[in-house]
Amino acid sequence: MAKVVVTGATGLVGSFLVEELLKQGHTVKAISRRSFPSPNPTVLEWLQGDLLDPLFLAEAFAEATYVFHCAGLVSYAPQDKELLQQTNVEGTANVVNTCLQLGNIKLCYVSSIAAVENEKGKTEADEEAKWDLNAYHSGYAESKYQAELEVWRGISEACKR
Repeated sequence: MAKVVVTGATGLVGSFLVEELLKQGHTVKAISRRSFPSPNPTVLEWLQGDLLDPLFLAEAFAEATYVFHCAGLVSYAPQDKELLQQTNVEGTANVVNTCLQLGNIKLCYVSSIAAVENEKGKTEADEEAKWDLNAYHSGYAESKYQAELEVWRGISEACKR
């Protein structure tokens, strides 16, 4: 089975993903900002770390086959704009860069509907919508959109290899 790393392993998506991966028999390294004991370290290893620490990510991703990047900050408070940029954009850039540096890692990025523009006249937003740079977007939406751009950058760099 695959060796899998899950960032944001205590969040809504990450916690359910870890549970499902273990049911399928995968070995999981679960990353969180908090420390947790690993009840069975041969199949589930909890790692306390920060997405802003590239050295930590390199150690955590070593020998991984897949990385599921579920970590992120959700906030609509204007005072959190800088923290949103650090966590969601810089953190994602670090995850992407680490995957590229180590090579042979498949990355799955969990984004948000907030990163999809809702075009005027449409009742539903979809991936075909164009992001309007001149429109107002919350700091959270901007950070998730910019994080997606980091993932697209990583795809482009990987394709050039």
